[in-house]
Amino acid sequence: MGSTVKESVELREQRARDALSPFMLNAIVLTYAKLCFNFFSHLSFSSPPLSSPCLPTYGHKARVEAMICDLASFRSIREFAESFKAKKLPLHILVCNAAVCSQPWSLTEDGLESTFQICHLGHFLLVQCLQDVLRRSAPARVLVVSSESHRFTDLLDSCGKVDLALLSPPKKEYWSMLAYNRAKLCNILFSNELHRRLSPHGVTSNALHPGNMMYTSIHKSWWLMTFLFTLARPFTKSM
Repeated sequence: MGSTVKESVELREQRARDALSPFMLNAIVLTYAKLCFNFFSHLSFSSPPLSSPCLPTYGHKARVEAMICDLASFRSIREFAESFKAKKLPLHILVCNAAVCSQPWSLTEDGLESTFQICHLGHFLLVQCLQDVLRRSAPARVLVVSSESHRFTDLLDSCGKVDLALLSPPKKEYWSMLAYNRAKLCNILFSNELHRRLSPHGVTSNALHPGNMMYTSIHKSWWLMTFLFTLARPFTKSM
């Protein structure tokens, strides 16, 4: 049994040599980094231009690198993807984690509602830009961080047809929580379809709900959500 476990760990180390995570610097990512340090030789974290990625050094096996990527800008995403490709590194795990929630209505430089672009479209484009690297690096996987809140919305109009206008609504029709829920539903639909298309090529995709185990500031733009999270926090687990 001990030999089998050792071989399993060695195989994991051999196959999983590089991981990439677009993120808003928070406890989820720091915990993820801590768990990965002993299994990866190279960790690349993408960061919004205004954040300060100060990752702790848990262990000695992994080289950690922070790269700039603004999910609110298609130009920035494409530049990031090209920069990563230029490093000639394999990509065995791509974690799509970054998100915003309960923020005021605004448009990105691409003319799209910001919650939808940051939470979904930015990740969608990033995966498309890196799809060739993932396929060359197989076995590889994509992890899409969604949310249970996807259950509280849909993308259908009154006639039961998909209404794409719901995804990037004008200001007068915008509700921040609903925009977030729709983006998280899109995450799951995207992950399922990505798995269907790429799994025959050795690339799997899974969507997940992160739970409420670690504090993040994702709700900081809306006092009501901050208040509710504060009330719930003593009754939830913590990492």
